[in-house]
Amino acid sequence: MLGTVLIAIGVIFLISGLVYLIVKVPKSRREQERRTAEVPGTIMHEREVRRRKKSTKLYYDMLYTVNGQQFQLKDVRSMTRHTVGEKVRIAYNPEDPEDAHANELHSSPEETKKSGIVLLIVGAVVVVIGVICMFMAK
Repeated sequence: MLGTVLIAIGVIFLISGLVYLIVKVPKSRREQERRTAEVPGTIMHEREVRRRKKSTKLYYDMLYTVNGQQFQLKDVRSMTRHTVGEKVRIAYNPEDPEDAHANELHSSPEETKKSGIVLLIVGAVVVVIGVICMFMAK
């Protein structure tokens, strides 16, 4: 029973790792290739969302200016707390300044790839432990 549960959990980690490597890494690379220009931006608003007693998600709105025109990034999720008024670097697409991200709150393709690899390794280890548990239970 325990072995089956561990195998199922391991498979979930393996699938998540594959999604990171097959979907998220290429998406992150395309974003980075498009968003080649940088300007300073300012965090204007913070929103804290509590899903469970211990789970809190942080979202930020940021303001930045390109060629005299103001733009806003809304509901940018962050794993770390930032301060309203804090300066951040905004990377944007010169052909479409609304296509942007805050560098400090955005994972690079390399970071995303590392996350995917870690998920694959954890998944493989959990599956192996699950298989060992199944054989030892017999």
